Amino acid sequence: MNKNLLFEGSYLHINGIETAISKSDLEQILNDEIKPEPVRLNDSWLVKFGFKQEIGHWTLHHSEKQRVQVIIANQDVIKIEFMFENDGYTFWHTNIDGVHVLQGLYKDRYGKMLVKI
Repeated sequence: MNKNLLFEGSYLHINGIETAISKSDLEQILNDEIKPEPVRLNDSWLVKFGFKQEIGHWTLHHSEKQRVQVIIANQDVIKIEFMFENDGYTFWHTNIDGVHVLQGLYKDRYGKMLVKI
């Protein structure tokens, strides 16, 4: 699990329970005191975050000129694409092992946490 993409509020399984991690949980994870498991990113989670299904992908508009697209095939996320109208495209093709990765990438790009609506 990529710990660089973990933030307070990231969704993980801790002791088999789906949890939005607290600051204390995060510290324990970073210190290897607890070993969480990723929450699988799927269509249901995209709906919870406000994504809309379109032909071949899911989209969430961050602003008028910025959006995120997620492509899922055979129940696996194969690409997360952040689109910035003036800056071109940024792609992530692999290592999408859970909800926390999408949350971390979103926070990294937009400065705010992706949460359930």
